Amino acid sequence: SGHPNRVTVGAVLNDSAAAGVSLQPGDQILSYDGQRIFAPTELREATSVGQFGDGVSIDVMRDGRRMRLVVPRGPLGIRVGYASEEPDRVR
Repeated sequence: SGHPNRVTVGAVLNDSAAAGVSLQPGDQILSYDGQRIFAPTELREATSVGQFGDGVSIDVMRDGRRMRLVVPRGPLGIRVGYASEEPDRVR
Protein backbone atom coordinates (compact mmCIF):
# COMPACT_ATOMS: atom_id res chain seq x y z
CA SER A 1 0.00 0.00 0.00
CA GLY A 2 3.02 2.27 0.19
CA HIS A 3 2.44 2.95 3.89
CA PRO A 4 4.92 1.93 6.60
CA ASN A 5 3.86 -1.31 8.28
CA ARG A 6 6.43 -1.88 10.99
CA VAL A 7 7.34 -0.06 14.17
CA THR A 8 11.01 0.65 14.67
CA VAL A 9 12.85 1.27 17.93
CA GLY A 10 14.43 4.70 17.83
CA ALA A 11 15.85 4.76 21.37
CA VAL A 12 15.79 2.59 24.50
CA LEU A 13 15.47 4.17 27.94
CA ASN A 14 17.98 3.06 30.57
CA ASP A 15 16.59 0.63 33.17
CA SER A 16 13.45 -0.01 31.08
CA ALA A 17 11.80 -3.33 30.21
CA ALA A 18 13.23 -2.94 26.70
CA ALA A 19 16.77 -2.45 28.04
CA GLY A 20 16.30 -5.54 30.23
CA VAL A 21 15.79 -7.73 27.16
CA SER A 22 18.40 -5.92 25.04
CA LEU A 23 16.07 -4.24 22.53
CA GLN A 24 18.22 -1.95 20.39
CA PRO A 25 17.67 1.14 18.27
CA GLY A 26 16.86 -0.03 14.75
CA ASP A 27 15.03 -3.17 15.89
CA GLN A 28 11.66 -3.53 14.16
CA ILE A 29 8.80 -4.74 16.35
CA LEU A 30 6.65 -7.15 14.37
CA SER A 31 4.27 -8.40 17.06
CA TYR A 32 3.44 -8.04 20.75
CA ASP A 33 1.84 -10.96 22.62
CA GLY A 34 1.00 -12.63 19.30
CA GLN A 35 -0.70 -9.52 17.88
CA ARG A 36 0.83 -8.11 14.68
CA ILE A 37 1.90 -4.49 15.20
CA PHE A 38 1.70 -2.03 12.31
CA ALA A 39 1.77 1.36 14.08
CA PRO A 40 3.01 2.96 17.31
CA THR A 41 -0.59 3.44 18.51
CA GLU A 42 -1.20 -0.32 18.18
CA LEU A 43 1.89 -1.03 20.28
CA ARG A 44 0.79 1.43 22.98
CA GLU A 45 -2.69 -0.16 23.08
CA ALA A 46 -1.27 -3.69 23.21
CA THR A 47 1.01 -2.87 26.16
CA SER A 48 -1.90 -1.45 28.16
CA VAL A 49 -4.21 -4.50 28.21
CA GLY A 50 -3.89 -7.63 30.30
CA GLN A 51 -2.18 -8.23 33.63
CA PHE A 52 0.65 -5.74 34.18
CA GLY A 53 3.99 -7.50 34.67
CA ASP A 54 3.00 -10.81 33.03
CA GLY A 55 5.62 -12.04 30.57
CA VAL A 56 4.67 -11.51 26.92
CA SER A 57 6.56 -12.32 23.77
CA ILE A 58 7.54 -9.75 21.19
CA ASP A 59 8.80 -10.66 17.74
CA VAL A 60 11.57 -8.40 16.51
CA MET A 61 13.51 -8.12 13.26
CA ARG A 62 17.18 -7.23 13.81
CA ASP A 63 19.72 -7.16 10.98
CA GLY A 64 17.49 -9.41 8.85
CA ARG A 65 17.01 -11.97 11.65
CA ARG A 66 13.71 -12.60 13.38
CA MET A 67 13.98 -12.88 17.16
CA ARG A 68 11.51 -13.57 19.95
CA LEU A 69 12.00 -11.78 23.27
CA VAL A 70 9.94 -12.00 26.47
CA VAL A 71 9.20 -8.76 28.33
CA PRO A 72 6.96 -7.87 31.25
CA ARG A 73 3.59 -6.53 30.04
CA GLY A 74 3.42 -2.78 30.28
CA PRO A 75 5.37 0.17 28.89
CA LEU A 76 8.52 -0.92 27.08
CA GLY A 77 10.46 2.28 27.61
CA ILE A 78 11.31 2.92 23.97
CA ARG A 79 11.02 5.77 21.52
CA VAL A 80 9.14 4.45 18.48
CA GLY A 81 8.19 5.40 14.96
CA TYR A 82 7.38 3.72 11.67
CA ALA A 83 10.26 1.87 10.04
CA SER A 84 10.60 4.56 7.40
CA GLU A 85 10.17 7.61 9.66
CA GLU A 86 11.99 9.40 12.41
CA PRO A 87 11.39 8.11 15.97
CA ASP A 88 8.15 9.16 17.66
CA ARG A 89 7.31 9.61 21.35
CA VAL A 90 8.43 7.37 24.21
CA ARG A 91 6.20 4.30 24.84
